[in-house]
Amino acid sequence: MTEVLSQKEIDLLCDAINAGDYGEKLDLFQEGGEKRKIKIYDFKRPDKFSREQIRKISMIYETFSRLSETLLSMQCRSMVQIHVASVDQLTYEEFIRSIPTPTTLGIINPDPLNVAWLLEIDPDITFAILSSELGWFPEKVKYKHELTEIETSIMEGIMVRIIGNLQETWAGVLELCPCLGKIETNPQFTQVVHPTEMVALVTLEAKFGEVEGLINVCMPYISLKPIMSRLSSQCWAVSANKNKKNIIGIDFLKEIQVPLRAELFRKPVTVDFLGSLKTQEIVYALKEQLAFTCNLFSEDLLVGKFSYCPSANPDEKEFIKIKEKLYRKEPFMEAKPNVQVAGSALGEIQVQLIVEIGRTVATLDSVNSLAEGNIIELDKLAGEAVDVFANNIKVAKAEVVVIDDNFGVRILEVLATQFDRASVVN
Repeated sequence: MTEVLSQKEIDLLCDAINAGDYGEKLDLFQEGGEKRKIKIYDFKRPDKFSREQIRKISMIYETFSRLSETLLSMQCRSMVQIHVASVDQLTYEEFIRSIPTPTTLGIINPDPLNVAWLLEIDPDITFAILSSELGWFPEKVKYKHELTEIETSIMEGIMVRIIGNLQETWAGVLELCPCLGKIETNPQFTQVVHPTEMVALVTLEAKFGEVEGLINVCMPYISLKPIMSRLSSQCWAVSANKNKKNIIGIDFLKEIQVPLRAELFRKPVTVDFLGSLKTQEIVYALKEQLAFTCNLFSEDLLVGKFSYCPSANPDEKEFIKIKEKLYRKEPFMEAKPNVQVAGSALGEIQVQLIVEIGRTVATLDSVNSLAEGNIIELDKLAGEAVDVFANNIKVAKAEVVVIDDNFGVRILEVLATQFDRASVVN
């Protein structure tokens, strides 16, 4: 079909005819005309996915990124942000060459599809997750190494949970039942399809505290081929309501209840120290703790600091007033040594001594909205004895004392029958 000229091209052609200077004007006409854009087509790597299908895959993984963001934030008790950066189609060989070695590469069995998918988490994000799980802060992670067996086991558990999100995000297309096959660290040893096969590569940008990195999901075309027709607009419209329900479901996470624990103080002590606890003995807080300032924990996540003044009114519930909102992980000291220790050496192992004022439960939404001045009611009456724990084992009951503006507790009862050296350590 003949190409239609633009008004600019028609004006240039008319001027050239009227002037009689065809050569110069026609050159000007050719230069002034709009240049046609030519796209080079490589027959060795033909496009397998249409733009519409790429958009649908991107929408699927927007939901996947939100679910994974919530999952990792709760699992690692740290702020995690994940979003879809791009969806590309390239050869499998190009994907393998683009990822670092070593890396964390999970092979996914996407039942009922027959060809495996890959989930790759780059080293920066991997070690940020491991540092959080093992009690360090992500910004302190500088040394990277081959994963140990323990670290591989931790990452395996994390990847199983992340892969579980694929079932919900693909629910509008097919009933996917993904499971983790195994984890590889060298991409060259992972050959799920021929190197020249086309794949859809979804790249997610993740921010874990101050650490940034990529998470890749690689899906071979031959795996998605049986369901390509379901990625059309018509099929997508049918499943729109299901996807809305999945997105709305994320809001319900805010209503999940989490335990809150108000602590007077915690300090490291030896197992021998616990064995020598006596009635009427006074145990002091750490010297560096500010007077009348205590910590509010959700599991091992420090969510705030509060002021505490002991009250002797037995008719009222114990209350605390928030002084500062925090969001920081404060891990227990190592409570499970990797080696067996026997005899007198067992008594030198340090455990965490925790003095607990009281507990309550709250929703995730209310914990995230904590602010200075908030009042929280605890489950104990004012003046009631506080509980003393060694790690998670209750070892005594005590009363709060204040001597020279320093907190301490006087032991009222030693629960000798409820713990021994082995149970505290293990």
